[in-house]
Amino acid sequence: MGLNDLKDLKTLSSLRSQIDGISVDRIIIRDFPTLEYNDKVKNAMICMKESGLQEIPLVDNGRYLGMISYDTILKNTEVNMNTGVGSIVKNIPPISKDTEITKIAEDLLVNNCRQLAVIENDTLIGLVSRNGIVRVASNISLLKEIRTWEMMSTPVYYLKPESTMRDAIEIMRRANVKTIPIMNDKEIPLGAIGMREVIDCIERYDPYILDDFVMMDGADIRLDSVRTENAYTAEWDSDLGSTSKMMTELNTSMLPIMDEGFVVGVLSKYDIVELVSSCRVRDALFVQYSGLEGIGNSTVDRLYNDVSLLMGDVYKYCKPESFTIRISKDIVNDIQRFCLSGRVFAECGTFQSTVYGDDLVQTNRDLIETIRVHAADLEKETDHSKKTGRKTRSVRRGSAGSNRAKTRSRFSI
Repeated sequence: MGLNDLKDLKTLSSLRSQIDGISVDRIIIRDFPTLEYNDKVKNAMICMKESGLQEIPLVDNGRYLGMISYDTILKNTEVNMNTGVGSIVKNIPPISKDTEITKIAEDLLVNNCRQLAVIENDTLIGLVSRNGIVRVASNISLLKEIRTWEMMSTPVYYLKPESTMRDAIEIMRRANVKTIPIMNDKEIPLGAIGMREVIDCIERYDPYILDDFVMMDGADIRLDSVRTENAYTAEWDSDLGSTSKMMTELNTSMLPIMDEGFVVGVLSKYDIVELVSSCRVRDALFVQYSGLEGIGNSTVDRLYNDVSLLMGDVYKYCKPESFTIRISKDIVNDIQRFCLSGRVFAECGTFQSTVYGDDLVQTNRDLIETIRVHAADLEKETDHSKKTGRKTRSVRRGSAGSNRAKTRSRFSI
């Protein structure tokens, strides 16, 4: 059984009930740091390192004002270590204890964040995180029937042991990822570099602004001296429940996925949150882009408009329920190109594609066209199986191939 089978067997409502039957009380974080308006960015980064949280709530006498985000600090070149956090607060709407788990997953995607504030009587009482959603997923019996390859993502961004901290910050900014595997020349995982390691290094050299650090000698430190020592991986055909449980127990946000000794994709907590969000009841197609920072409003409007216009062709074959697109920038032959990775959850199946191009708007259109082709192909297979009486095996469609992802997309520095 796989993702398509969940739809075919009409068990989606049962899956949704299992997920939303879990209360926020089961996953709420009660012990967490907070910041006040006049606290400095340096204090925020220390809180993030010590707590492992990538968003820290800003409060005024217990009243929630918003979140201070690691992503904002990383990408804002004008922020310095003495900047007051009140000037960079991110307006992330809070939730209540009555919010359904599938809605929480959707809110995490919409706000491109890892933590949400829980409010009761206008007072901040806790946080919920991606980790909590993944923990929920790991205990859902139906999700244990899904294979890891059905939800893993491509391309794989990685760094080498001789890469530097400067390289890590560059790829985090450009590729819209926060944890990056470290692999040797044979593409064998050796560990990872993430938020905690970056903050540790910045603290050691105490730069005025992050871009100052990128220009300092400290940014030349090799990653083999600061990476995590644990090279955790999962097999491509393992079940999603076990892999989700592994991520929560190991407290890792990303696992390289292996097939016959090769890394064929990565599974992140973001991927699990996408799956949980797809179970939500919606009257219209849910569309969410991430990685839009630095892209003009007119271009963003064109991206969404093209989805509205072109996804109509997908409806000819099946009803799409959610469409999430991650935008990153890659350097190919010294030329910057856009990389768009899209995933569609639909009644007829699940599709994932990765498309590259120099023009963002056209690349977006190309991505939607690949989704249309996948939907049409699956409809043909479904019709054939009905005529022959043979059941079509559930496969993930996309750049990684069918059920075995032999085409490996790699980007490294």
